[in-house]
Amino acid sequence: MSEFKSDANHTILITGAAGLIGWNFVNYLLKNTDHNVIGVDAMADWGNHNPPVDNPRYKFYQLNILSEPDRFDHIVMRHHVNIIYHMASYAAEGLSPFMRCFNYAQNTMVSAVVINAAIRHYCKLIFTSSMSVYGHGVCQKSEYKTFSEYDRPEPIDPYGIAKFGVEQDIKVAGIQHGLEWVIIRPHNVFGIGQNVNDRYRNVIGIWMHQAVNGEPLTIYGDGEQERAFTYVDNIMVPLYKAIEVKNEVINLGGIVGYTINEVCDKVMKITGSKELIHLEARHEVKRAIPNPAKSISILKYKDVIDIDEGLKRMWEWVQTENPVKEWFVWNEFELTNNIYSYWKQ
Repeated sequence: MSEFKSDANHTILITGAAGLIGWNFVNYLLKNTDHNVIGVDAMADWGNHNPPVDNPRYKFYQLNILSEPDRFDHIVMRHHVNIIYHMASYAAEGLSPFMRCFNYAQNTMVSAVVINAAIRHYCKLIFTSSMSVYGHGVCQKSEYKTFSEYDRPEPIDPYGIAKFGVEQDIKVAGIQHGLEWVIIRPHNVFGIGQNVNDRYRNVIGIWMHQAVNGEPLTIYGDGEQERAFTYVDNIMVPLYKAIEVKNEVINLGGIVGYTINEVCDKVMKITGSKELIHLEARHEVKRAIPNPAKSISILKYKDVIDIDEGLKRMWEWVQTENPVKEWFVWNEFELTNNIYSYWKQ
C-alpha cells in the first residue's frame, strides 16, 4: 500500500473493519472525507470477511483485540487516534444461549479493551450496539408500539445482555472518566459485504446462500416475526454524523416493518427460488421495530434505498463476486440443552 498520510482532520479507528458495516463505512469515509482511517479486524473465518481497502489514507491491522490488548492500545497511541467506531462483534443472537462464554468474550471483554484505550488516549467512542437490547420491551405489547431509546431494555438472550452491559459500561466511563460517547443501535442491516456463509446469523445472507446452492429457503417458526430491515448504504451518513453528537443513544434502522414471510417472498422472487421450509421456532421476540425519530432528527437518517432495491443490489453482488462458499459450522457448542434440531451436529 501507499504511504500513510498524517495530515487529515481526524484519525478514525474502526474495529470490525472487515465486517458488513465496518467495511462499508471504511469505504464511505475514504470516498467522502479527508480523514485518515485505521482498520482493525481479527479476520476470523466465521464464514467470510471483506478484504482490506487499498488507499493511502487507510492502514489495516489484522489483530485479535482480546488476546492482544497492548498491541491495540499501541495502535491507538501511535496513530494519534481521536475517534473510535467500535463495530467488532460476533452478532449471532440466536446462537448466543448455546455459546455464552464465547459470546461474552467477543462482545463484552473485547469492548472492555476498546473502552480502556478510548479513556486512556482521550478518544471519542461511537459504539454500534444492537436492537436486541430491547428484548421483551414495550414493542411486544402492541402492534402500534415501536422501540424508543427511552424504553427500559429487557434483553432475552446473552447477546442482547452483552450489548446492554457494554452500553452501561460506556455510560459509567463517561461519568467517571469523562469519556465522550455515542451509542448507536442498528437494526437488521443487510447488503453488499455481508457474511453469507454463517448458518447461525444474517437471515438474508442465509437465504441467498441457500438460493445460490438451489436449496430450499428456511424460516424459523411461522414467519410472522416482524422486523425493520435496513440496507447498509442508508446508515453511512448517519454513522458519520454521529461524530457531531455527544452522549446520546440513538436507534438506527429501517422505518417500515415487514414480517419475515414478506421479506422471504421478496427474496424468492429476486433469486427465483421455488421452495420454502418452516423450521421449529427459536427463542426470539415477535416484533422489533425501532422508533426512528431521533435518528431522523439528529443523524438525518433516510430510507434512500428501499428493501426491494437493496435486495436486488445484494443478489447482484452475490452472483458477481461469488462470496458463497461452504457453510461455517461450529464443531462444538458450549451447551446443547434444548438446542434446536437444525443446529444439532
